[in-house]
Amino acid sequence: METQDKTTTELLDELAGLRQRVAEFEREAGDARPPSRSFPDCETMLRSLLSSSPEPMVVYNARGRVLWINSAFTDTFGWSCEELLGRRIDYVPEEYLEQTKETLEKAFRGELVSPFDTKRLTKDGRVLDIHISSALFRDEYGRPAGHIVTLRDVTERKKAEEALRLEREQLLSIFDSINAVISVADVQTYEILFTNRFTRNLYGKELIGGLCYKEIHGLDSPCSHCPKGKALSLKGEPYHWDYHNPTTNRDYLATDRIIKWTDGRDAKFHLGIDVTERKRLETEKENLQAQLVRAQRMKAISTLAGGVAHDFNNLLHVIQGYSEMLLLESDETDPSYADIQKIISAARTGANMVQRLLAFAKQAETRPVPLDLNRRIRNIEKIWAGTFPRTIRVEFQLADDLARINADPDQVDQILMNLAKNAQEAMERSGTLTVATANVSADREFCSLRLGLCPGDYVLLTISDTGKGTDKQTRDRMFDPFFTTKGWASNRGTGLGLPVVQGIVEQHGGFIECFSEVGKGTTFNVYLPRLADDSAIGRSEPGLGPVDNIETILLVDDEDLVRELGARILTKSGYRVLTAGNGREALDLYRQHHSEIALVILDLIMPEMSGAECLNELAKINPEVRVFISSGHSDADDPRKINHSSVRMIVLKPYEMKQFLEAVRVVLDEQ
Repeated sequence: METQDKTTTELLDELAGLRQRVAEFEREAGDARPPSRSFPDCETMLRSLLSSSPEPMVVYNARGRVLWINSAFTDTFGWSCEELLGRRIDYVPEEYLEQTKETLEKAFRGELVSPFDTKRLTKDGRVLDIHISSALFRDEYGRPAGHIVTLRDVTERKKAEEALRLEREQLLSIFDSINAVISVADVQTYEILFTNRFTRNLYGKELIGGLCYKEIHGLDSPCSHCPKGKALSLKGEPYHWDYHNPTTNRDYLATDRIIKWTDGRDAKFHLGIDVTERKRLETEKENLQAQLVRAQRMKAISTLAGGVAHDFNNLLHVIQGYSEMLLLESDETDPSYADIQKIISAARTGANMVQRLLAFAKQAETRPVPLDLNRRIRNIEKIWAGTFPRTIRVEFQLADDLARINADPDQVDQILMNLAKNAQEAMERSGTLTVATANVSADREFCSLRLGLCPGDYVLLTISDTGKGTDKQTRDRMFDPFFTTKGWASNRGTGLGLPVVQGIVEQHGGFIECFSEVGKGTTFNVYLPRLADDSAIGRSEPGLGPVDNIETILLVDDEDLVRELGARILTKSGYRVLTAGNGREALDLYRQHHSEIALVILDLIMPEMSGAECLNELAKINPEVRVFISSGHSDADDPRKINHSSVRMIVLKPYEMKQFLEAVRVVLDEQ
């Protein structure tokens, strides 16, 4: 049998050498000097050699009984040689007894027995971890004479190994419980040495042994942004960076550092935390903050625009009114006749500009009716066909079951025309304009990303083009009043088109948003509240009762010029006119003359007491009072909110003198 333990082999070799030397000595010396007196016999020498071993040893005979044990065995297991002499292996735990018998039988048959680990009992009942190696020795005839077994106590080593195993399992468990990408790769070869469970699940495969740039980043060569150079330069200190992984299409905040792997080579430890959602939320937060700042800025601008437009309306009203009076008193052959007409024309142009400012400021008068948006689009399609170049194709994707909206038809047409005109100019000479409608519902999460849009049901109007698109800087300012990319010298725009569209949409309780990218066209989404019930529309026209034909009119306006102009027009037309500069004066006059006054012409915006408050007080004095609203309109008092039976007519300033007198006559003549 081949020897398995170095110490045992050396002892046997020495024993064989001694035997050979003894034999040679006996042949040369004969019986003159007995070898037993100068040399120990073989058994004594073997005992001496085995006894000197620091490792426990047992010698078995051919029948598996103990012949001898050394002192190291006694020190380790507690049994003396006399206690075990002639006994079989009864210091083996029962569960290992069969294994031990089979091993001995195998050894006695001369078969190779590799060293192995097992358990052994001590005299006091302790169980030790033992590493066993054995060797067979033979008699002078070459027959198996016995078996020498070396037992090395490895209990402490086993405990250390078990502690290391538990520590490794604990570390692996910790790594596997982390929801982040964890990997270790060879610095030189890029070979993946370790990954945690999250990483394996993320990629759906075992990564160890592959190349990190190929398996993790989906590349054919090392990443250009690989941080190993930075990490190496920091000499073990962590390197923090962020990157986007195209394989997973996720963003990561990473920490890398150089560590020593178990075999001594340098390896890069990588920890990648998924920050995609956080970055998305940060972007949304930035967008919402930008929307809020813009909304606050636009509110300030719209308030200013509304105030300026209201005051300017009164001036235009005076200019237009007195000009019309001069025109009536002038002959067509008078050289000044044409000049006065130009003044009136300029005043009307100014009035149109004021209406656009009021639309931007969400203060323009609207007359909402139940509206089929698809029908409005089809009606305006004819206009587009006549104004668009033939190289621009118009496609329609209109929902068959589109709900109706409560909107002003003229203002809806203005939305369609302005957005289509912008699309045409963006495409220049060729492209595709797509107009689509759909029924949509906006939930709270959807609205949280769109400041100003409330949860509910909407009709969605989408107008998109294949034009040149816009950059972020332009998108951020496209709804600002007087902002234009066309150049003021081109006379192609005033910068009020989109702001007016936004004002109209928001005045209707809707929301508009724009998506655009340079070279990829532009898309506008307009959300208009869906009309659930036609009966819920605005206020109906008030019924008119019979009135006495009393031609006294109370004119109430805080602007002196406007009041004087109105009184002059009415007086010139044969009416008796009482005037008041504010609501309180009007109430005092009405209390004194209410039986004579057939009509009250009332401005809405006045100091001390608003027109709406004055109207309520007039109705208390006389529930049958007839009121004619004349207003430049502002956000403070919306004529649509004055749902009062006394209001018989609403006329916006500035108005033509003829229009004004006809409206007064209509109210007075109603029975």
